[in-house]
Amino acid sequence: MYYLINIFSYDFVKILFGNVISTILSFARAMLLPPLFLKFWGVDDYAIWVYLLSLVSIIAFLNLGLNIYGVNKLHKLFILKRSIFNRVKNILITSFILLNSIGLLVGTVFIFLHKENALILELLIITALISNICGFLAGLFRSYDKDYIGIFINNIYTIVLIALTSLLLFFEGYMYELAILLILLSLARLIATYLILKINFNFNFNFNFNFKYIYLIIFKSIRFLSFQLSNFLKLDMSIIILQFFLNSTSIVMYVLHRTIANILNQSVLILNNSLFQHISKNYTLKKHHEINATYNMQQKIILMIGLMLLLIISLIYEDIMNLWLGDSSLDFIDKDIMTLFVLSVIFSSLWNGATVFLSAIPKHEKMSNYVIYNSALFVILSIPGVIFYKIYGILYALLFVEIVFGLIIQIHIVDVLTIKRTLVYKQYLQLFVILGLFFIIDSLINELHLKFLIGVGILLIIEFLFFDTGDIKYVKRFIKGG
Repeated sequence: MYYLINIFSYDFVKILFGNVISTILSFARAMLLPPLFLKFWGVDDYAIWVYLLSLVSIIAFLNLGLNIYGVNKLHKLFILKRSIFNRVKNILITSFILLNSIGLLVGTVFIFLHKENALILELLIITALISNICGFLAGLFRSYDKDYIGIFINNIYTIVLIALTSLLLFFEGYMYELAILLILLSLARLIATYLILKINFNFNFNFNFNFKYIYLIIFKSIRFLSFQLSNFLKLDMSIIILQFFLNSTSIVMYVLHRTIANILNQSVLILNNSLFQHISKNYTLKKHHEINATYNMQQKIILMIGLMLLLIISLIYEDIMNLWLGDSSLDFIDKDIMTLFVLSVIFSSLWNGATVFLSAIPKHEKMSNYVIYNSALFVILSIPGVIFYKIYGILYALLFVEIVFGLIIQIHIVDVLTIKRTLVYKQYLQLFVILGLFFIIDSLINELHLKFLIGVGILLIIEFLFFDTGDIKYVKRFIKGG
């Protein structure tokens, strides 16, 4: 018991625990709410809601990367130059507020183009702007070396959001009521975050408009926008493409299968969010060997989680869909779609997990370009893909870019970290061999129990080959020093 209490005294463990809870809640939200939307709203209205959320997501670009760059800069100042911490903090927050105010103007364009859903769009745009500011303020906890506080605030918000959205749907609330609920919850989160910063860190804000400094900050921070642009192109443009070329059923089918596959992405988020502060701190202290060791361990963990997800999907995919959606599952079951999604996510998680190492240090510029090229090529290939192969075409495009650009991005990252490229080549070769074995077993063996035993056996062999006693010692040392 003492050991458990003692281990939670480490900030890294608090951050990791908070991120695990955050991932569980995100997964719960993704699994619990879609069946309710389908039951109470139907396929067509739920597809419209998803489409509107995809449009509004472009508002996130208005922070121009300040939520990442600004927090990184403040964290570094907090460690090395606290004398100018407050002045830079005020300029950053001023910049952030001004940029998000522009969102009201951008929002009018969406409203003009979608007059039939104008009020809902307006409410969602306001929610997105408030959420942008909430996210930036929550990130300030990382600047004070207390990242876990912001994570726990977000977890409480998600719990309340899931509960109240479910209640609203049960009482037959529609899009207008849900949009108003989102605004109220976002405002409550904003106020709570500000008060906690004020009480615990004597946080104060004075409007400080310094055009020259703001220009320099935005010039540097805009490079971080590549990750948000990449997410928009992959997550939201895919929905817009499906809305334009196909139908509501295709959108819902795509979103449902992406939700299951994103279990792996959520695991990567746990690792990345938990490692960000650790990497940034070690870079500031010039402990480069520690960063390289962390990279090696992170990649092994991601690969193991991805292979376990693939095994689970190959065994009980239909059971998962039936349990999740009930009678509605018959309209959406398609194992080929699920397999393509999981394969894409395995490859994307490897390179996406690696990006945190350059995002946490000021060496991300070239990588940012590769990330944008990755997503832009996906959109370009998706359009003819959807035209010729329907929903499968967009998944073929996704898998192709994740494999090709994933390799390019990872090679660049290991070059920057001065790690040998052979590590990446070996990793990809091992992954292709393992995937080949999985699909041979899946096609030749129909007995579920036998398939399970062989699959688990392969995973145990992989674990034995990948991990050694040195890795265990590193994890113990990392937790204590994290």
